[in-house]
Amino acid sequence: MLFRSQLTSLQQQLDQGHATAQDKQRLIELLIAVNRKQEATNLLERLAAQQPQRPGLRLVLAELRRDQNDRSGAEREVRLLLNQDPHNLEAMQLLSLLQLESGRGLLAISQLQAALDRASKPQLQPQALEIGLLLANVLQRQGQGGQAEALLVRLASAFPKDQRPILAKALLLQERGDHARSEEHTSELQSRVAISYAV
Repeated sequence: MLFRSQLTSLQQQLDQGHATAQDKQRLIELLIAVNRKQEATNLLERLAAQQPQRPGLRLVLAELRRDQNDRSGAEREVRLLLNQDPHNLEAMQLLSLLQLESGRGLLAISQLQAALDRASKPQLQPQALEIGLLLANVLQRQGQGGQAEALLVRLASAFPKDQRPILAKALLLQERGDHARSEEHTSELQSRVAISYAV
């Protein structure tokens, strides 16, 4: 009951033009909670257009569209985000997921490979690690485990202080049923962690 009265109160404030940014965010949360997703989508559309400096709004809008099976709408929102910021990792992740879900895994791979190349040449940039890990995950999901493993080896070599490529490789080997090699990688990870704490 309190939920509903809060929702009504926030909608009245919005209609009268008195709603703050926090009020609008709370209203969106409540609309999603009571399954009035189309209203939440409409409000988010307005807010995302009014506040392009807040990419998180468009990301939530994309997730909401995907949740309502509007994959093309979700992809449109994600592409708008990537036009603003080509290095937005959350947008890349969501775009890859949308492409995998619609049977376009090869397109996801080629786009992530291009992004990884841009982040690696002429000079290796920190975001290359995140993009590489995402690409390895997509390769694995597309049944290209060997290529995923090779990529993780390259990432571990390029980013020796970061344990994530080794952990990802251990998980990949475990999924494949190669428990002996997975154990080896887990041991390597533990020794790396011990060394990093000792330094």
